[in-house]
Amino acid sequence: MTTIFFGGTAYECQPGESVLECLERNGQQLPSLCRSGTCRVCQQRCITDELPGAATFGLRETAIADGGFLPCVCEPVADIEVRQPAAPVVATVVEKSELAPATVRIRLTPESEYDYRAGQHLTVHHPAGASRPYSLASIPTDGYLELHVQVIADGEVSPWIANDVQVGEQLLVGSAQGESFYLPGDPEQPLLLVGVGTGLAPLYGILRDALNHKHRAPIVVVHAGETSEGLYYEHELHSIAARHRHVAYAPVVGAPTTAWRDHVPDPSEWRVFLSGAPRAVQATRKAVFAAGATMRNLYVDPFTPTARAAASAS
Repeated sequence: MTTIFFGGTAYECQPGESVLECLERNGQQLPSLCRSGTCRVCQQRCITDELPGAATFGLRETAIADGGFLPCVCEPVADIEVRQPAAPVVATVVEKSELAPATVRIRLTPESEYDYRAGQHLTVHHPAGASRPYSLASIPTDGYLELHVQVIADGEVSPWIANDVQVGEQLLVGSAQGESFYLPGDPEQPLLLVGVGTGLAPLYGILRDALNHKHRAPIVVVHAGETSEGLYYEHELHSIAARHRHVAYAPVVGAPTTAWRDHVPDPSEWRVFLSGAPRAVQATRKAVFAAGATMRNLYVDPFTPTARAAASAS
């Protein structure tokens, strides 16, 4: 008989019983729908030395690497701990600067140990109760957390960060989340990184993380801005491309929908990361997929505005 640890309590799992069934039998509720491993609504993260194959069937490699599994089809073969979201941590603003018009960079140092993978996102909590996810542009070896914040005029969090938050101030940030990050182990697979606006943030982290892991295959970075002023980090990216001959950087004014084609005529073997404004990202996704990219190698991270900001923009 195996033991399931959930929320600080141990539950004995009966033979033939799934993790989901065990937890429900003991009064715990997890989101679920199909209960057959198809919809993935119940997906959780866990700590265990061994999982049955069905528990991760169909999940992305990055999700599995981050402990992802499907409780509804997981009949544990060893003790398993379902990981609960970590409590928010306090982080101090150590740097703040303008990257481009209506785009602010802040760097934070957390007061306690903070685990993340380059390309993931965290949630910044406003003292009044609102919160907003922002992608990490830093890599763990930087020693700080870097966020690129696009200021939404009618937003609840971004204007506060841009206008009120000062260096030395402490913010409350959530644990890192997301499955769009570089996964070491295949240094010969080429990478296509396409970002719109502050969608560059996670891709900048992914690029640097890949190079730190000695990635050898071609890496193409396409950054699109509405105007040339929105193409921040040009010097840094040109410098990286100059130092690493297998890295190509392509700044684009306007939509990036087909700009990547000059560098990647056939994306079928490429791992593709797309990030930024939803419409541009989805249009690029369709174009990349139509050109041969596979869903298994396609990682999409659109920045979806809050309902309030979306209504203001419409």
